[in-house]
Amino acid sequence: MYLQQEIWLILVGLIVAGVVKNAHGGSAAFKRLAVYACGASLVTGWFGMLVKGFLPQLAFFPSDVRGVVFIALAAFLAAKWSLRKSTVTLVKKPAAKSNRKN
Repeated sequence: MYLQQEIWLILVGLIVAGVVKNAHGGSAAFKRLAVYACGASLVTGWFGMLVKGFLPQLAFFPSDVRGVVFIALAAFLAAKWSLRKSTVTLVKKPAAKSNRKN
């Protein structure tokens, strides 16, 4: 039963990564987006199932409507974060000028 939930969580992560990649225009690597989105969806889904013993009012099952919303939101935020992290460019320092005459 738990394996089905992990497959569901990974599917949600892959769908969100595909949506973010298509919305961004294709310059981002799908593999990086998928890893971040699937990781966030798995962690969020596991947290929702584990919190049942501590705070039952906050618990959710990944296939419930509330669970899908929380998981998709977490996957979307992680994918957007990885997208922003991958588009940061480093500024190169200009080369030092030489005062030698040829």
